[in-house]
Amino acid sequence: MYNIYHFFAFLINVRKLMLNKSKMTKWNYSQRSLSYFSTTGFPTMALRLNPRGNPPGGELIGFMESKTYVVPPFKSHIPAGALSIASLGHKKASAVDRQMRSNGEDWRWLPMRDVYYLIRGRRFGHTLVCLVHGSFFETVTCEQTVRKALDQVLADYGDNEKQRFTPVALDSMSRMLSREISSNRLRQIANTTVDFRLNIRVEVAHEVNILDWAYYPEIKNDSINLVIPYRSKDDFRVAWHYLKTVLAEEWTAGKKHIVQHPFNGKFFVLSYDL
Repeated sequence: MYNIYHFFAFLINVRKLMLNKSKMTKWNYSQRSLSYFSTTGFPTMALRLNPRGNPPGGELIGFMESKTYVVPPFKSHIPAGALSIASLGHKKASAVDRQMRSNGEDWRWLPMRDVYYLIRGRRFGHTLVCLVHGSFFETVTCEQTVRKALDQVLADYGDNEKQRFTPVALDSMSRMLSREISSNRLRQIANTTVDFRLNIRVEVAHEVNILDWAYYPEIKNDSINLVIPYRSKDDFRVAWHYLKTVLAEEWTAGKKHIVQHPFNGKFFVLSYDL
């Protein structure tokens, strides 16, 4: 059985690698623990699934490298705590499906997957690594984010222009744009010399830059950190049990904190020195 807690335990075991300049995608990951891996695009990997497990595994993980202590922009998708493979768009979903099937897994066994981001930042010779649950960067859905952005666009125009769009029309447009962003589909336009793709660049607000010591002083230089939601002691009991089990003697060496997200409740942080 393998899940995100085992993956974090693996990172702890090889944490010295975090200090070198080799890309994280170049490390030697156990193929037995993965059902999907790619050196380009999102997701970078999917952990192998055990449908009867609790948690079942199967998490999607995106790798992000930064030459500063700023979380890099999210490209090709709006970050979320959970995503379906189908929402990644036909081309990406097909690639994921083929590789998963070759590894003896069907993504339909668990259509909706938890999302994590492995983020490594560097500054003035220091290194900071965070394995962060996607809900840290998601306070509203992709569709709601697009709708709010459309409202701001319309606010820049006069009333005559704004009145052309009813709330129902804006909701419909938000749904379509959300799907278009997720699919990353290349549109071939007849009688033109160009094709069209709707790309997106999402930058995190200062308050949710998990690499920024000013907002999250619990997360120190030269450390590796797991950041997961903390809703209540009861909800967190399973995560606590698994972390304590898979980390074994390393468990007591980890520094444990609860941090307050500015928009999305509390998160548990487990930190280790690099």
